[in-house]
Amino acid sequence: MFEFSNYVDISSSVGAFTNNVSVYYYEPKFTTFVAVCAKNQVNLVQWDAKMGHIKTDIYQIREKDDDAPEIVIQAKLVAPTDRNLPVLVITTLLHVRIYDIKTQKVLLSIMPETPKPLPLNDDDDSDELPPVIELYHISRGITCVDNTILIGKHNGAITVVQCSDTNVALKNPLTAHDYPIVALATCAYDHITVSADVNGSVNVWSRNLQKVTKRISTGLCISALNILRKHALCGTFQGQILLFSVQTGELVAEVTAHSREVSAISVAPESAYMLTASYDGTICIWKLHTRRPEAFNVEFRHCEKLENQMITGAHFLNGRGNGFAATTYDYARIAIFRIGRKLAA
Repeated sequence: MFEFSNYVDISSSVGAFTNNVSVYYYEPKFTTFVAVCAKNQVNLVQWDAKMGHIKTDIYQIREKDDDAPEIVIQAKLVAPTDRNLPVLVITTLLHVRIYDIKTQKVLLSIMPETPKPLPLNDDDDSDELPPVIELYHISRGITCVDNTILIGKHNGAITVVQCSDTNVALKNPLTAHDYPIVALATCAYDHITVSADVNGSVNVWSRNLQKVTKRISTGLCISALNILRKHALCGTFQGQILLFSVQTGELVAEVTAHSREVSAISVAPESAYMLTASYDGTICIWKLHTRRPEAFNVEFRHCEKLENQMITGAHFLNGRGNGFAATTYDYARIAIFRIGRKLAA
């Protein structure tokens, strides 16, 4: 079904964090944008329909030129409705930054306030330990609803950023989780947003993000999340894919897809395809059958095995799902796969 097409080289080796590749297809100009996380930088690659011209922009992540580079956690291309081009959201151990991909300028930088450590008292003979100071505020999970960008935080809150064509502003956070956020996902067709935390809780949000319409307890540690055809797709550290109805919260299917942690889940809404990638070196393509009165069904379509490579990210190239990009740890390249053409009989 799918076959290897080509490699696209990037300037630095891919980092170890999961879900570290993001793709946006800009249909008016048939341009594909791909953001890939290295350890201390993000490579933003773009190409045209024929891949005749490939351009790469490098985002070095540091506060000042003389500062040590920061460790990148995640990067995602999101498209607020009031903007012509997507913006690039990058989270690190210290910051959240939003970039204009045309100018590479920082539109917004968010840095949590870290309390200063208390001075040590040499005369204090008690055994009481000083209070723990959190040096890192990891943000993980990025999505966009209309003109609102959502970013998960280490304390269970969700950062809210409101965008317009000329302005980006920080708003009050959403609070519905008690544990660190691990992933966020939005279905633009059904106007449904889901969030998941490390405790295995999945929340389904209303379109205006004012309330949680359904709370789902999976009982498992979630490593990846997406949404397709009104079903939350949850990947686990055991390699399973759990599919829950966002309307009833019911577990409708459980797929033992991989032998190790699921590192990414991507969807193609136009074809109902689901892509799952894992540290075990495999990428699987599935098709969801949700039309009634037929029974709900998850159909296996294809599998790619990348020998001796740990897949950290994979993403469909467009909403049709006729190709996908994959990244593997410590390799300075993006692997492109496309649906093969049928040979004439």
